[in-house]
Amino acid sequence: MKRAITVAAAALCLSGCATATAERQLAWQPCAGEDDPVGYECAEVEVPVDWAAPHGAKLSLRIARLPSTDPAQRIGSVVFNPGGPGASGIEDLKAGADNVTELRARFDVVTWEPRGSWPTWSQAQEEACVTTGPEFTFPRNQAEFDAKAAENAAQADRCRELAPELYDNMDSASHARDLDAIREALGEEKLNYFGQSYGGVIGVSYARLFPQQVRTMFLDSIVNHTASDERADELRALERTDLFNRFVDWCGETETCSMRGEDVRAVWRDLLAEADRAPIPVAGTELAYSAFDLENAMQPFLGVSRYAELDQAIAAARNGDATVFTMPSQGRKPWHPNAMLATQCADGFTYRTYEDFEAAQERARRLTPDFPHALPGLQTTCLGWQATNPRGPLNGENLPPILGAAGANELLTTREVASHVPGSTVIEFPGVYHGLYMAAGNRCVIDHANRYFTDATLPPEGTVCEA
Repeated sequence: MKRAITVAAAALCLSGCATATAERQLAWQPCAGEDDPVGYECAEVEVPVDWAAPHGAKLSLRIARLPSTDPAQRIGSVVFNPGGPGASGIEDLKAGADNVTELRARFDVVTWEPRGSWPTWSQAQEEACVTTGPEFTFPRNQAEFDAKAAENAAQADRCRELAPELYDNMDSASHARDLDAIREALGEEKLNYFGQSYGGVIGVSYARLFPQQVRTMFLDSIVNHTASDERADELRALERTDLFNRFVDWCGETETCSMRGEDVRAVWRDLLAEADRAPIPVAGTELAYSAFDLENAMQPFLGVSRYAELDQAIAAARNGDATVFTMPSQGRKPWHPNAMLATQCADGFTYRTYEDFEAAQERARRLTPDFPHALPGLQTTCLGWQATNPRGPLNGENLPPILGAAGANELLTTREVASHVPGSTVIEFPGVYHGLYMAAGNRCVIDHANRYFTDATLPPEGTVCEA
């Protein structure tokens, strides 16, 4: 049965709690969740809420494993984090259990429910942290920038007041220290890490703190935490432009595209200019989509399988109805849960000043004129935060080569992270997908990653894994 860990005071024990170590065997028990894979086991590791105060309050992290199916050939453990930030690895590993069948011949596959993960909030915390948060907006001037920062702070405070010590220690450096406690509790001298999506930020944070403890690190479809603000924006801008180019090419070659024979790029830019002057209404609601809203809402349509829907969305918006573009939740525009922001904002995905924001706008206009608002606007939910684990270069000299994998939508950011570690390589998937190993179950990626975990063998540079 799945146990909900309340991460307010009730979930914390007093300073006498002992931290799990390699000498203290973990008390593995059947997880007993619904539809758990055969052999799925759970245990707990206790860690400090604040790693700077190791003798203070503690919290229990729930961990799970699919044990090795060949103990005689077992090498050790691979520890998986699905990202989020804040997603439960226990649920994601259960869902992807079939994809690690071959890996389990040589490894236990382990995961955990990170501090403050979405399944662990109490009802009050869920209402303040998971189901509420600031909307994505695009400040037009200093006053709107300041107002957005104040709005974010008010939203965050409603979550923070329910567990202030935890909320102030949710950055990925804290998650990385938790990961090292898990490594130690497993009795592993070195870490084999599998980070997906935002799990890449935890992986990079771990590599900064514990480079000598890394044996292998596989990063799949990850968020980039190694770059400066400018470089990260450039990479994301180029990435987005490439995906839009694919849609433009599709429209020119497809008879059913409503814009065939037109300059698709000009149509899109004209639509953005119109929405900038007067946001386009969503029929039957009080919502209206600005240029920023359209750019942000377009992202899920940039996979090949959704090009026809994107064409329909643009055609309807040209006729004054943005309904097909809508991504509202409970009548809202896209928004960011406070539970995620406690990690993401502390990791430095924000702007310090309005001048920084203006500079990001200028870069976006220069590098991706088809999306001049989206890239800078996506980080406005973190305005007003101070980064406790800021992004920046990774010193890879003391790290073994890492393996990355990514689709076209995240290839540049994954390559940027890998480029910091000499000898690393990235597998390319030519389509658009997020999570090639665990989510997509791409056999080519799985085989390369399993070989890498087993004997640290990397595929050749330029390796491509088709669908």
